[in-house]
Amino acid sequence: SVSGVGATQDATVWLDLDEDGSPDPFEPVTFTRMDGTFRLDVPGTLEAVGGLIRAQGGVDTTTGLPVHTVWSALPSSETRVTPITSIIAQLVRRGLSTTAAELLSGAALRYSSVTDVTALDHIAGSLADATLAKDVLLATSRVHHSVAILQGLFSGATEAASDNQAVQSIISDAIHAALADQLVQGRVDFENPEDL
Repeated sequence: SVSGVGATQDATVWLDLDEDGSPDPFEPVTFTRMDGTFRLDVPGTLEAVGGLIRAQGGVDTTTGLPVHTVWSALPSSETRVTPITSIIAQLVRRGLSTTAAELLSGAALRYSSVTDVTALDHIAGSLADATLAKDVLLATSRVHHSVAILQGLFSGATEAASDNQAVQSIISDAIHAALADQLVQGRVDFENPEDL
């Protein structure tokens, strides 16, 4: 099984075995609790299963606003599903090791690159006034808001996309993939609108 934390309550969480962006009848599905935690029963070992952990919808536990983006993470026994783990998953898909993807993400998004961000509870850490957690929370917010704006732009281009879970997942993946490509090329600055 997979235990995890996201930043949303009532989000749909599933192991996307075929990586098609929507939960299929053969894929394990659950929902996040009020605190954003979830438990997903996965058959077999995670190393053998593959796929991505996805989280979609729900309400942001820090702002109370609805979440329209889809976040991803590489499967592990303790999984955090955040905008940053979505970029890390895309970097790993491009052939980087998880460690290299975390280092690149940390350097580009201006948080300590020695941190295992996939295991850091940046919300609890920020509430405890930990500087590192605050840096990760700020980076997470930058990525989330950028992706949400871009996804809204692309979703608005077609009426059919706005309510279609698979289409929303594909759009989110494409945006996270483009951001990952920009990180690899060293060309993304979330404070510079021209880079986005």
